[in-house]
Amino acid sequence: MITGITDSLLRWGRSREAPQTRGAERAHALAICSRKGGVGKTTTAVHVAWAAAAWHGLQVLLVDLDSQGHVEVSLSSVLDPGAVPGEPISSVLMGKKRDIMSAATPTRTDGLWVATADRGLADAEMLLASRIGREFILRGVLSRAREIFDLVVIDCPPNLGTMTLNALVASDSALVPTDLSPLSLQGIADLADAVGTVHDQIGHHVSLAGVLVTRRDGRTSRLNDEIGQKLTDRYGSLLFDTAIPTNSAIGQACARGVTVFEHSPRSRGAQGYRALTDELLTRLDIGQGR
Repeated sequence: MITGITDSLLRWGRSREAPQTRGAERAHALAICSRKGGVGKTTTAVHVAWAAAAWHGLQVLLVDLDSQGHVEVSLSSVLDPGAVPGEPISSVLMGKKRDIMSAATPTRTDGLWVATADRGLADAEMLLASRIGREFILRGVLSRAREIFDLVVIDCPPNLGTMTLNALVASDSALVPTDLSPLSLQGIADLADAVGTVHDQIGHHVSLAGVLVTRRDGRTSRLNDEIGQKLTDRYGSLLFDTAIPTNSAIGQACARGVTVFEHSPRSRGAQGYRALTDELLTRLDIGQGR
């Protein structure tokens, strides 16, 4: 499924013609967000999206709202070089196209499309902050994509600004990655508060898909146990059973522009992200029976 251009990309990829709409909103939109940088937010978004497409047979759109553009770096060798480039996401959000599909391009992985970030996103965020109805802009530009895909994964900036707020309002659920540092607990609490605010003040219900422990270092078991217990006490069943270990193979894969599944499929990092994707899709009841 990952070697060469697949049949579906031969049909859609080089002209960047999207898959056919299916007549009604069907995609589950998942925001992956964290207030703290360096917790594997983008890595989680990339690997969940890739695994959902490659192994679960889902049609997946990965949207990068982080102006750092790390999704494109992480998948540089997976993107289809023959595909017609999409419009910048910043232009779509500023109202020039009003459809995220104009920014989406196919990859070499069957079923996976990506709308990469551009440098204009930082300026767009500042401009959107003064607009009436700014919270609903992303929801609007995702409307056609939600008729096409099974899953839309949104990689948010590491803050609670306008882009993250847009992602929460456009999403059905949010996944919060966190490391086991003392600062992590406050970051999760802030995001939980943001989810509550979206419900109370905007009237949109976005659920917490779960809290994911990343970069678990086996050499610091005492600190892991202490903070892990606090996470369990606060979030209970919202804490994923799967934890992503610290693993050099993940960083090596990113440097090559591929997923850890392709770079080192037997590594602890690959096993962790595969288990996470299986657990997440089960929680969200997506792709069951495929």
